[in-house]
Amino acid sequence: MRNVTATTPPLTAEDQSRILSFVERINIEQLDWQKVREELRHLRVALPHTNLEIVSEIENIGEDIAYCLLMTHGACVYSLSCARQNVLPWQLRGATNAEANDLVTVNGYKVTVENAVHILDFIWEKEDVATQLIDMALLQNEVANAEIHLHADELKGLLARFYDDRKLHTPEAKAQWINGKGLTEVRLRSLLEEVMVRRKVERILVDAQFQNEWRNRAQDYFGVRVMQTAVPDECVTEVERLLQENGNDRNIAFIVGKLAKSISYKYPLRIEFAELMRHEIDPTADVLEQAEGQVLLLRMATKEVRLIEIVEIESEVSDASLERRIMRKLMNQWYQNQRRLARIEWHWGRSA
Repeated sequence: MRNVTATTPPLTAEDQSRILSFVERINIEQLDWQKVREELRHLRVALPHTNLEIVSEIENIGEDIAYCLLMTHGACVYSLSCARQNVLPWQLRGATNAEANDLVTVNGYKVTVENAVHILDFIWEKEDVATQLIDMALLQNEVANAEIHLHADELKGLLARFYDDRKLHTPEAKAQWINGKGLTEVRLRSLLEEVMVRRKVERILVDAQFQNEWRNRAQDYFGVRVMQTAVPDECVTEVERLLQENGNDRNIAFIVGKLAKSISYKYPLRIEFAELMRHEIDPTADVLEQAEGQVLLLRMATKEVRLIEIVEIESEVSDASLERRIMRKLMNQWYQNQRRLARIEWHWGRSA
């Protein structure tokens, strides 16, 4: 948000009228988020000495969107909204302490319990939840300050791909999936729009590094597809023994089964499919020279040890995969740097 000083000039009658007209228009006409952001940019230009932010909520029943304008002017913060008849006014929504829904604050941005539920949803299969929540807030700070323009065709294409990926080809199948997730089509569109905006912001954040990686280091993103399981440090010697006794021609499930039994199931051992890039692997490892089907211990650049079974060693990579892999590496680096600088305050565990 922009800084407001004690010398902030007072709002004129024309300013006040402009603000109220904006609040009324976005609520009564039910403008979508893209249009609201566009009009908010114009309002900020007209009122340079006032901080303006928008918050919203979609009705649990129906598809009405309630918008509230948060206006910081001088020493005060104002909350301005309006509602059509038979729509619950903003100030009456959620008759609980607002802080009860706040989970963590990072650089002033609050991640709510609802945000956490989305990130914990089994669909996304996220791990290291605390880090994911912090990263969500860090990126959302950037999104809030970015001016991203989405074209209707972009969102339409993303929605079509979303349905195609889930083989939802009929209106009935789409409606059943949406209802089964407790969503509405408006809320789904809103979530997908947020995803698209975040991807665009990510690209802006690391674009210079991306271009360099794409031009000069593409070979680093060739890799190997494997089945893998993480090996605790105290189990490395036992895995080496099992590989020596049973031969490297055994599959990973066989070795993991033997390991689980030998350590009396002390650690959870999960086998998963993964793509490992050259830059992620210890430079001294010769895994890319191994044959497909081999089972071996592999040390990563982070010094973590994994048991892998080689499925495929890549000789070429599509542009789409190369872009995804470069972005994953660069954004991981960006998040790590930002977490070191961030002011993080957890809200859970506080006594009332």
